Amino acid sequence: MDLRSLRHLLTVDGPFASAYFDSSHNTEDAARISELRWRELREQLREQGIDESTLDAMDTAVPGGEPPVGPAGRALVAAGGQVLVDEVLPEPPLSPVTRVSPLPYLLPLTTLPGKGAAHIIVVVDSAGADLRVVDEHGDEARTETVTGREHPLHKVRGGGWAHLRFQHTVEETIRRNIQDVADEITRLTDQLDVGLIVLAGEVQARSGLHRRLPPRCQQIAVETESGGRAGGSDHAALEQEVRRLVDQRTTRHVPDRDPALTVTGLPKCVAAIREANVDTLLLVTSQIQDLAVWMGTEPSQVAVHEEELRGLGMPSITQCRADEALPWAALAVGADVVTVEDELTDGVSALLRHT
Repeated sequence: MDLRSLRHLLTVDGPFASAYFDSSHNTEDAARISELRWRELREQLREQGIDESTLDAMDTAVPGGEPPVGPAGRALVAAGGQVLVDEVLPEPPLSPVTRVSPLPYLLPLTTLPGKGAAHIIVVVDSAGADLRVVDEHGDEARTETVTGREHPLHKVRGGGWAHLRFQHTVEETIRRNIQDVADEITRLTDQLDVGLIVLAGEVQARSGLHRRLPPRCQQIAVETESGGRAGGSDHAALEQEVRRLVDQRTTRHVPDRDPALTVTGLPKCVAAIREANVDTLLLVTSQIQDLAVWMGTEPSQVAVHEEELRGLGMPSITQCRADEALPWAALAVGADVVTVEDELTDGVSALLRHT
């Protein structure tokens, strides 16, 4: 599972209750066993201090949905009286996990197969753009056309001051049109929790659009040369490219590690997170589970030593478990998180976006 699909959690205040447990349904009395198992875990969460409204929400969620066939597990993350994550695990955890903490425990979710990413397909030119929103199931959820200012859009040949003023007016019209498209993409991305933005159409228009997107949208945007708004454009090629990009985004794999773009060890990795320079964070669960880091008021402000954040003028600093804080901080900067079996210094490595 790509944790970037859980960006909406960043707006939720803790404490969070996280539970990972066996939900196998392979015996005649499976429902009864599941109920008894949950009662024990519920009591553990209560003893750790979670509020009753959140426990009640988890009570409602546990028996919900179709029971799994055979061995399976369940992952629940809740806060503020709501269940925020409810996932079926392909196999039961080796032992149940219950945590009540300021941050959610998300690391086990990285081993889940990826779901289809909700995505926006944008075909843009100097006059505006056609947008299609596709949900995580591959169903078209919405189509829109952003129509900008139509005149003037084309430069003319000639010279003199009048010519220069006209050229400037054309450029300003195109810039405003592209900005209108960028604003609409940003609105849809925030509203629908989009995980991928595919930019197609005129080269200059899509490049300009990419630059005008806010960082949180730039991080999930990809340009493609397939497709266009003009008649005769190869729509089939665009659809094929979109499917490839969605599959690439949702397939769990460890990217190739370029030594020039790789840092290892907790100090270097948290520094890269603070600079929003992490594309993929690689974590070894067994190595980081006993480590702690410091976090500031912003989720991306993470450090090995408290003094590092005090030097940045953070008004509030909290010590947190590394296996909760690192995925949370990576989520805040739009980085992917992948668990690996390697032996890494401090159990963490980061693939950078740039040197």
